[in-house]
Formats: sequence, structure tokens, C-alpha cells
Amino acid sequence: MTQVERSDSDNAQRQLAIFDVVKRAPGKSHTEIKAMLAEAFEQRGLIPQPAPWLDAVATEAAYGKPYLIDVPSARAANEITAAPDREVEEFLLKRRLFDGTRTRTRQLIWPGKNNRNTRIRPQSTAASTDSHDRKTRNRYEVIVVGAGFAGTAVAQELGRKGVEVLLVDSNSYHQFQPLLYQLATSQIGVSAIARPIRSIFRRLGSVNIMTAAVTTIDSRNRTVTLGDGETLHADQTLVVALGGVPNYFDTPGAEEHAYPLYSLEDATRLATRLTRIFDHAANHPEETVDIVVVGGGPTGVETAGAIAEHINYVVRKYFSPDLTARSKVHLVDMVSTVLAPFSPNLQEYTKDRLSALGVQLHLGVGVAEVRTNAVKLADGSEIPAQLTVWAGGLKAGRILQDSGLPQGKGGRIDVLPDLTVPDQKNVYVLGDAANITDSERRKLPQLGSVAQQSGKWAARNIYRDINGGPREPFHYVDKGYMAMIGRGAAVAEIGRKRLQLRGAVAFLSWLLVHLALLSGAQQKVRAMFSWVNGYILHSPAQVVVGNREDGPSSPAQ
Repeated sequence: MTQVERSDSDNAQRQLAIFDVVKRAPGKSHTEIKAMLAEAFEQRGLIPQPAPWLDAVATEAAYGKPYLIDVPSARAANEITAAPDREVEEFLLKRRLFDGTRTRTRQLIWPGKNNRNTRIRPQSTAASTDSHDRKTRNRYEVIVVGAGFAGTAVAQELGRKGVEVLLVDSNSYHQFQPLLYQLATSQIGVSAIARPIRSIFRRLGSVNIMTAAVTTIDSRNRTVTLGDGETLHADQTLVVALGGVPNYFDTPGAEEHAYPLYSLEDATRLATRLTRIFDHAANHPEETVDIVVVGGGPTGVETAGAIAEHINYVVRKYFSPDLTARSKVHLVDMVSTVLAPFSPNLQEYTKDRLSALGVQLHLGVGVAEVRTNAVKLADGSEIPAQLTVWAGGLKAGRILQDSGLPQGKGGRIDVLPDLTVPDQKNVYVLGDAANITDSERRKLPQLGSVAQQSGKWAARNIYRDINGGPREPFHYVDKGYMAMIGRGAAVAEIGRKRLQLRGAVAFLSWLLVHLALLSGAQQKVRAMFSWVNGYILHSPAQVVVGNREDGPSSPAQ
């Protein structure tokens, strides 16, 4: 026997020895388990292990935690799986020490150290269905539909605890939605706000990723049907974290002619359209450019301000001052002010700054119709428009509408304080798909912070469900609101006490907060470079590529 083969055999015997002790560990003390391990190693002729090693494994066993040691090589794995005792294979598969013929290196877990990325939740060795068997039958412990802020947060939290999760999304990337308007105005690139989902979860072995379109959800049976007809089953919990779709409020022509701004495809489509409009107008000096933004919330204000700055700086620099003079941005909202959640003085500041950028405000009047080259207002007036951007809000998509779940405002699902659906067993709805309330039963807005916090909280409740603990009602930590207006100008209300910031201080705060929230170090670096290049040099570093056939509307989910 060679040295390598001897090492493989010892590894296999060590695994078997630990497995034998684990079966007899319940009810035993740390000292007893430690003695049992030493005896088991001696009986199998293994080299005595150091006391710290025995302490670590005994501690994990005493508290029902993972029992991870050096993973055997492929030969040792084959030796174990060939053992007559089927329970040995189940034991190893449940702890994901290997999957089939592939081995995964794990490190010894030492007591008191942070091992959240490798910890696996307590799991009975007598469980009848393991991870490998479930996958072959399209069954998973937890299924999460949607990889937005909420869905990603749920999967990350559960993955760190070793819970088996399937994350399903129609896209292979996670998008940072608050910066979509900057992508649409060429301030930032796609790679700065989109990160591959598999990159996010590359170190969480219990999280499985599936890129597929979900067509139907059966909450009663906790099943998800994909576009190819395949059905997935959630044995423990189903989490619905789908994003919303544009809410046109039945406005005639809006869905056909307006450009929404709620996805990566929307942003690149809008950027392509903007570029073509200015290219065309540059060669037709008799024509004017009018761009209408519908919606006076944060998305509408930030988009209108970004387009206005694009006209004032980029168009002036790369086209001509004449084209800048011929271009206008209009902001329309049926409410008599902008940024409704903010205080009146910040609303007035925002209106003043938008006006200084050249944005024409049409407040207190709704949109009656969107046409190919104009927007008709409710008071009968018309605004010429080569481009209409719709930032009027979101509603639930078709999948939720057809799910049979009880719908509330905006077609979203009214959830209980613990984020589950009434009268549904172990079904959670989060993010833009849910109407979520705080501890005082007040409706929370459709914000990224709400989605992210609800995702983390739902993961904790799911983990309690799995281990027989009680769920806890969602507690939202109100961090306030922020909105960018333009270079050196932003508004913010921080915390529950609503500390008000505006101007350069709010602008820098906005940059720092969003830089911190971006997913991935590469995304942060790219965003920072783009902001320096754009806000200081007024030189767009991004190139927008689109098809001539791109239309305004993106498909509904």
C-alpha cells in the first residue's frame, strides 16, 4: 500500500469512527464523547489525535453541530460509499462532504471561531430524504423564487446556516435597482450594477442556482412550475420574492409608448433610445427634443435630474450648445409636489434644484394619455415628447395574480407580521411582491432596504421553523430616505428621527451609502470610477449597445 493509499484509508476509517460516535452521542457529555472518540480511533488502529482536535469534534457533537474533518479523497469516498451500512453514505451526503464522485474540501471547525460559511445546521441522521435524493426528484428543502434584494438575502442567510436552498430567477445576474437610472443616462456601466448570481453564492455550497422562467406558483402544495413544464417541490418552505412590474394605472397608450425603468433591460433600452434621439436631433437643427418623465417619486426625480445633467454637460460637450438649448426635460405628477415621503422643506429644495437644471415641472395634474410623440395631460394640455419615461410605480406581476394568493393594494400579497401568507403553511412573500407592515402595523414602502431586511428576517424565521422554534414578527429598522438630484445636490432624511440633509452633504452621503450597498468589490470599484469620471470630468465612460428594434415595454413577469 502506497503512502497516498494509506492516507486515504485512514481518512475513510476516521470518518467511519466519527460516524459511529455520532450515532451514540445524544445525551452524552463533552467529556464522554471525547473519550468515545479516542476509543473508536484506537479500536480502528488510527493514530491518536491531538487533544484540541478531539475537543473541537466533541464540542460540535455535544451541541448537535456539524462534525467536519479533512475530507477524504475520491478513493476514500468510494471506500465509504461501498460500505455495507447505507447510513454511512446518508450521513456524509447530508453534510455535503462529497456529492457523487466530487469531493469538497472543508476545514476543521474550531469552537469559538467564525465559521458561518461552512457551518451546516443540525440535522437528524435518521432523516429519510437527503439532499442528493431530493435533487433527483426536483425536491428541495427551501425554494426561493426571485433573486432581487429579498430573495438574495434569504438565500444568503440560509446558506450560511447550511440549509439546502434552490434560488430560481429568470436572469443569471442580480441587479442593483437604485442605480438603473444612471445606467440609462450612461453615467455607469452594466458591470457596475449587475453581478452574476453564482458569484454571490460561490462559497455557499448548500445554495443551488437555477436560471429559468417561473410560469406558475402553487402555494398550497409549495410547488413552482417552470417555462419548460418542469415542476419543483419545496419540502419545507416556499419563498416568493418576485419583483414588481410597471403600474400604468390603465393610462391609454402608456404601456405601448412609455419606457419603464425597473430592470436592466429597461435601462439599456432607454439608454439606446436617448442616444438615438440626440443623434437624430444633431443632424436636424430645426427640431427640438422634449423628454417627459412621469412620476415625482425618487425614481422620477433622479431620472429627470440625470437626463437634465446629461443634456447640460454631455450633450453640450459632445454634440453642441445649440442642441442643449433645443432640449427640454419635463417632470409630470398628479400630486402637487415631488418626493411625497420627504419633509416640505426638502420637497421645495428639490423643486428648486430641478428647475435650476432646466427641468420643467408639471405638478398637480395627471397623465390622460401617452402618444407616440406627445403626452396629453388631464387638464387637456399636451407636452410634445420624443421620449416618455414611466416612473409611476409598481404592481404585482402576472404570476402573483394567477397564484391564488390573497392580493391587496397594488396586487401585492398582504402578509402576516412574521412575513408568511395567511392560511398557507410555510409560504413567505417578500420584497415588491408583498405588502409588509412594521411593528406598529404601518405599511412599509417598496424600498430596497425593506426588501433586504425582510429577506434576512424571513431566513431567521425559516431556520426557526426547521428547528421547531417560534417565529418572530418582523421588526424594520428605519434608516430613512435618500434621493439624488444632480451633481452636488441630493436630499436625505436619516433614521426614525428623520435627520434632514441636503446639498453637498446629502450628495456625498448618498454616494457612500450606495457604494456600500453595491454587491461585490469589482462593482464598487467600477461605480466609484464612473462617478469620478462623470461628476468631475462630465465625460461618460460607458458605451450603450442596443438593437434598433428595441421597443419601450419589457415583458411582464
